Amino acid sequence: MTGDDFQLGHIKGTSLSSVPRMIKSLEQVKVVAIAARGAHTLALTGDGKVFSWGRNDEGQLGLGTRDPCRTPTEIAWFRDNGVCVKKIACGRVHSAAISLGGDLYTWGCNDEGSTGHQTSESQVVPGEVLGLAKVEQVACGSRHTLVLVCRERQMSWVDPSILNTENALYAFGWGMYGQLGVGDRRNRSAPSQVVFSRDALPTTDKVRISSIACGYRHSLAILSPCQGQSDTFTDDDDEIPFNTLWAWGWNRYGQLGLSEKLASSCCETPMLVSLPHSAVTVAGGGRHTVAVLQRSSDSAKRMYSWGRNDDGQCGIGFASPEQREPIRVRSSGDDVQAVAAGWSHSAALLEIPLEAFDETLNRDLENVPGGMGRSPSTPFFSAIRRPSELAPTSTFRKVYLRASSRLSEIMTYGNLDAGFAQFLNTLILLLNILASLRMRVGLPQNTVIGLVVPGACLTVFVSNIVFGVWADMKSSPATTFTALPHGINTVIFFAYTMLIMTPVYEKTGDAQLAYRTGLVSCFLLGVLELPCLFLVTMMRKLIPRAAMMSAMAGVSITFIAMTFTVQIFSNPAVGIIPLVVVLVCYGSNVQLPYKIPAGLMALMLGALIIWGAKMLDIDLMVGTVAPPSAVDLNASGKKFLFLPTTSLPEVIQGLLDPRTWSYITVVIPMLIVNMVTNLSCIEGSAVHGEAYDTKKALAMDALITIFGSLVGNPYPTCIYIGHGAFKSMGATSGYSYISAVSVLLLGITNGASGVMQFVPEVAGVGILMWIGIVVTAQAFDRDDDYTEEASSSKSHAAAVALGLLPALAAWCLQYLQATIPACSAVISNSTVSPHHIPFDQVMKRLEANGIFVFGLISLSRGYLLSSIFLSSMLVEIVDRQFKNAAMWMLLAASLSFVGAVHSFELDGQGINSNYGFPSRTLGEFPLKYCFAYLGSAFVLILFEIRENDTSIKRMLQRCKKRISRTFQDSDLKKTRYRPSRSIDREDFDERKPLRSDRGPSYAT
Repeated sequence: MTGDDFQLGHIKGTSLSSVPRMIKSLEQVKVVAIAARGAHTLALTGDGKVFSWGRNDEGQLGLGTRDPCRTPTEIAWFRDNGVCVKKIACGRVHSAAISLGGDLYTWGCNDEGSTGHQTSESQVVPGEVLGLAKVEQVACGSRHTLVLVCRERQMSWVDPSILNTENALYAFGWGMYGQLGVGDRRNRSAPSQVVFSRDALPTTDKVRISSIACGYRHSLAILSPCQGQSDTFTDDDDEIPFNTLWAWGWNRYGQLGLSEKLASSCCETPMLVSLPHSAVTVAGGGRHTVAVLQRSSDSAKRMYSWGRNDDGQCGIGFASPEQREPIRVRSSGDDVQAVAAGWSHSAALLEIPLEAFDETLNRDLENVPGGMGRSPSTPFFSAIRRPSELAPTSTFRKVYLRASSRLSEIMTYGNLDAGFAQFLNTLILLLNILASLRMRVGLPQNTVIGLVVPGACLTVFVSNIVFGVWADMKSSPATTFTALPHGINTVIFFAYTMLIMTPVYEKTGDAQLAYRTGLVSCFLLGVLELPCLFLVTMMRKLIPRAAMMSAMAGVSITFIAMTFTVQIFSNPAVGIIPLVVVLVCYGSNVQLPYKIPAGLMALMLGALIIWGAKMLDIDLMVGTVAPPSAVDLNASGKKFLFLPTTSLPEVIQGLLDPRTWSYITVVIPMLIVNMVTNLSCIEGSAVHGEAYDTKKALAMDALITIFGSLVGNPYPTCIYIGHGAFKSMGATSGYSYISAVSVLLLGITNGASGVMQFVPEVAGVGILMWIGIVVTAQAFDRDDDYTEEASSSKSHAAAVALGLLPALAAWCLQYLQATIPACSAVISNSTVSPHHIPFDQVMKRLEANGIFVFGLISLSRGYLLSSIFLSSMLVEIVDRQFKNAAMWMLLAASLSFVGAVHSFELDGQGINSNYGFPSRTLGEFPLKYCFAYLGSAFVLILFEIRENDTSIKRMLQRCKKRISRTFQDSDLKKTRYRPSRSIDREDFDERKPLRSDRGPSYAT
């Protein structure tokens, strides 16, 4: 056992102990209970004292400091306040104790409300949890706490001696996985009652809670019959258990023991565990559960286990990723009296007759320091049972078993679901690449299929592998990380296509130059991102978390959720039914049979509907099944395999070509957008408890972007939205590997065209719509649960909502821009005539008719930056930090002045960005915004002055003195030039009253 944080309690020696060692300082102390979790330990003595030692960074030792303690030290607070303790419990960084009077005391970290003190500050000494009385039991999980309150009540007015125990179970702390059992996944900083079903309500006359336990992220309770009820009842001579086990919380590895029908990633209320016999006691481990069951009062007690079993912690004789249903642990057949579970190991206390031990062992037991107090009638002893040696295994067999175990970890339900969602997102992106580069940039189909698509897929493959490996490296037996989703962002794709490559092609007619410009721009963005790593720490400190989440939510609700929603409702017969399947599977955590991913089932269902309708000669689709440009399987001839090739010569030629440099001014704004997007997504992962190093993430993103530009991919990569949704699905790093392999195969075989020829896209986009909805909801729901500072409270929801508006404007403008060419084509009775109606004239006419299209365009220009500074401003206003809000307005004024936001110019073909010092646009919009933001900053400064009364008084006093001194100096100067005037002393005597109010003079 390791003791790096002094949790072993030894003064000398190494931090590793492979055999039990006596703690010298407790040798003469009668210890009756021990509790340990995380990296600290508690010990309870027979006279009610509590000793603690180990790690203490959050005050979990209760000693009044945050310094680690090497040896057991008594918690003096209990002694000084006359509190005698009868029970103790440990969480990861918090602790709890129950006094003889039934009061609950907690201390340590309280970030998620683990101590129940309704504050976010850590408690370095024990404090009483208010609102609870007659506490009987307490159990601590990683960052949550269960409390059992028991009290007796009279059951009969005739016989007052007939009593019953009425109890209730309360929970508080971290609730992200439903481990509090209160019906949702929110944190609780004060005790909240656990919600049981009506037939198992522990306050009824028949049922009571007899035992509770906590695992890492799950909770357990045993419900027993009340006084006067039988322990078991029979039905058709089959003995049915009455002591039932209930479980709730995280069920990723089956640690709740629920059947496949009831299994889900999380359970927010207690669920009945199906057991073969009556439950006696239970223990929760890191990701597994161990219980003792008994058929009848005179039968032997047997041990059962279920959950995670990668290290053999279930004790079933072999290692496996998971064991979802309770299974008996085969021991020597001895009676099991108690069980305990650690993170990845388990232990049991067995009843073993003394005659089973030889004389040598008996002699050793007699010599134990302090004595065992044994007599011939002593029936129990805890013995370490070492597993028998396994037969020698060949090297090939070892490799095969390890590979099989790793493959089973990757091919889980959550990874398959998330991997399919990632794959579908890339598939839709490839279809857009096929259509856009051919129609807008003029690249031949063979070039797109043979060069751009394989390069883009290879880039996504490398990025998914890199970020998947990074998640594996950060994972440990205590924590499993979900890989950050990384690849080609849809927003960046449209920006590079519409703002860089399309303008080049329209002005020069050279498709190759347009493609080369895209490659050079992608390469330069990656190169410029590397020096910006030094600004990341400052940016994360300056930009409020609500602003980051708002920028991410804005893109999610518009370009992801809304885009796919209107697509689904344009083809309801094919889209809505698969959407319902997605909503059921993800909204209620229902698993499909045989672990079929919900997205795949939705796609199969949509394909079945549309091809069934075609067989019946019924047209259900609006438009075609797939874009015509994407289904031309013969465009590349008979070639089947398209391997990526290097585009280094094209990049070098582009860097040396002066024409290329005249079109890449948009790289700087795109760099800012890319960094803001990355920071928002990294912040989103931190909200869900997975902190990735920002500099490393951005460095990897920059290098992958550079790599992509050198293999033919003209689009930068970035970390994009979906981490929280994937994590809620139960995905780890495995989904990233699944996506990587499938996307690479898709790219080198031109599979996008073939897949979408037979499967309707609208049937599969429901899962992407769900991801957009979940990410948007998390921007509102998670802020107050995971932010330590008081400023990140629920009131910041308004700031998040404000930050959504620029993205909404950008999304609406995208549809408006597509509408005008479509109307022009209809008027000219042509399908390829986008510019018959001058675009600028249409916009001016719309503005003149009360449709504020200029405001829509202005707000959409640089919408991510606008979202950041508007949301940040409101965050500071809510926190009454008006000076900081004014600084954000000054930044907005600066960005407007140079055209980074709100800048545009119109021509007959569309909307163009305009950058400069200052920017020149229609009606001088940037200058107007600059003036408005400067004025707003001035107003906020006035509010800051008003907020600080001391500053106002000091400023007014200074002004008054200066004015008074100015007038006095002026009068003195006048007297020098009027010598005939007599100067009366009383004119300068401030104590003399006004002349109009004659009275006694105070002048001397």
